Amino acid sequence: MKRGTWLTLAAFAGMVAAVWLSMRTEERFVVESPRLESGADGARVMGSIRNTGAPAKIVKVEVTTVSGAAGHTEKETLELQDVGSGETRTFASTPKRAGVRNFSVYVNEGRNPYGN
Repeated sequence: MKRGTWLTLAAFAGMVAAVWLSMRTEERFVVESPRLESGADGARVMGSIRNTGAPAKIVKVEVTTVSGAAGHTEKETLELQDVGSGETRTFASTPKRAGVRNFSVYVNEGRNPYGN
């Protein structure tokens, strides 16, 4: 191969490595062990959040549940206060009476630099 081809391949490999590393460190809060637990008062979504970055004053955890045959969705925002760097905190939604079929957990960190 020519020298220019090698330089192009090396630059491409460097760009791929940079994107991979940036995406790997981008996820500041990791959702661990999300689960649906049933109790006498209904079903609730539970789990924990691990902070892999800098300390956070407030962490907003959005829990969306899907219940009933019609697929009724309900969103609840839980706020965890003062989550330190490297700390793990548990969360639990309020009990849902209707039969919950599915759920999702999302950590809302606000808008990104692109305004999304």
